[in-house]
Amino acid sequence: MSRPVIGLDYRPALIGGSGIGRYVRELVRALPEFCADLDLRLFAVFRKEVGPRRLPPGCEAFRLVEGRFPGRLLRYLGALGLAGVETFSGRLDLFQDTDYVDLPRRCRRGLATIHDLSFLRDPSWYPARNRARLDRVTRRLVARSRLITTDSETSKADLVELLGLAPDRVVVAPLGADDRFAALADPEPAGPPRILCCGTLEPRKNHLRLLAAFDRLREREPEARLVIVGRRGWLDDEIVAGIEARADRGLRWLADADDRALLAEMAAADIVAYPSLWEGFGLPLLEGLAAGRAVLTSDRGSMAEIAGGAAVLVDPTSTAAIAEGLIALAGDAALRARLGRAARERAGLYSWRRCAEATVAAWRRLLAEEGG
Repeated sequence: MSRPVIGLDYRPALIGGSGIGRYVRELVRALPEFCADLDLRLFAVFRKEVGPRRLPPGCEAFRLVEGRFPGRLLRYLGALGLAGVETFSGRLDLFQDTDYVDLPRRCRRGLATIHDLSFLRDPSWYPARNRARLDRVTRRLVARSRLITTDSETSKADLVELLGLAPDRVVVAPLGADDRFAALADPEPAGPPRILCCGTLEPRKNHLRLLAAFDRLREREPEARLVIVGRRGWLDDEIVAGIEARADRGLRWLADADDRALLAEMAAADIVAYPSLWEGFGLPLLEGLAAGRAVLTSDRGSMAEIAGGAAVLVDPTSTAAIAEGLIALAGDAALRARLGRAARERAGLYSWRRCAEATVAAWRRLLAEEGG
């Protein structure tokens, strides 16, 4: 009997260092333990060359489906029923969409990962064209997928509330943190407080209030340092101007940091600040917890869900609340150490292994259905 053939959109892993790219890369790295009886084919067809295309260690049994083909043409031909992912991968029993892109396919069994619905939560966080595209593609993915995986209970609740999905159609597959974060030594409580903030520069990440809160902290702690790690995103001119205005006031911006640079910054940090307005999960938050850092984050949504009682939770719409949280952490090494211990314990509840296990369970649930 032939093994069931699973297709998965692997392209984000090859072009994105963080966010969805990291999710796909780490998910696939953790899959071999759970799918030895499955034939996994990773879709990696691009219009142009994107650099080295490699599978993670331990994934040699998987097939990397490569090729050069324009995405727009593939979608056009797909709409006519003339092409799809199977044109490159061969027959599939199931296909998983991992990003906000609806690749054409012939197999009826489909699973889509929807990371968050922030574009519906507050349309002002996105340019109108981007928001319309996300809305349109997400609704198409949901309409053609029998199951949806998502990153948190918060995002599941959003899918039920905002898109009307039945709860049993949504599977929560929580994300994890790279083991290298957990391996970092505890910070040394000496010298001026060092704060790390990671995230693409865009309104939802709340950089402007963090910058204003950092100014207030510097009034108390003139030698405090803030490092912002994140590439430019959208609607970010004011954010960039605010960062550049503080370049000589304890702030450093790393617009393009690889994993090694991020780990180095985390190792040097005393505090991880992540006061985002809304998240589907919040990987930088979990990475800060895994590293045993004192974390300041938002008191709502997935951030409160993930942090539990292991972080300082603040109202992200209040600059004063963020500043008070930073001041409390910066001035109390014992509090930071206590939170750091709780953070490591809390982070232990999340892992890429658990994410992979939940994802494969969703595949098997679909494969067991009749008429796929």
